Amino acid sequence: MLPALSKVSLTTAKKPVLRLAHLTDVHLKNQFNAPARFGRCLHHLQAQLPKVDLILNGGDIVFDMNKENIGAINGQWKLVQETMKNECSIPVSYCLGNHDIWWNEDSKGEVF
Repeated sequence: MLPALSKVSLTTAKKPVLRLAHLTDVHLKNQFNAPARFGRCLHHLQAQLPKVDLILNGGDIVFDMNKENIGAINGQWKLVQETMKNECSIPVSYCLGNHDIWWNEDSKGEVF
């Protein structure tokens, strides 16, 4: 025989334990009005009710590392860091995408 179930209010039963937002393929670069657009996206997430507890970033947050020089690469990552610091109060967990890492496209598989 099953034990009797206690009554649970609907508001308690529907309260989320954790609310996640998944962002992917942001490809942030200081062109195409991308920083302002991404800022609006982050503000939208922060205005949600119930609140978003954690952002999962699925990769490719920067534009494309393997086609850039080191100055452009550093600039893109600096832009990401500044944007997240200034525009986002939600914790973020990152996964690197293929555009977030640099490799020598001309190496043709050589190991350095």
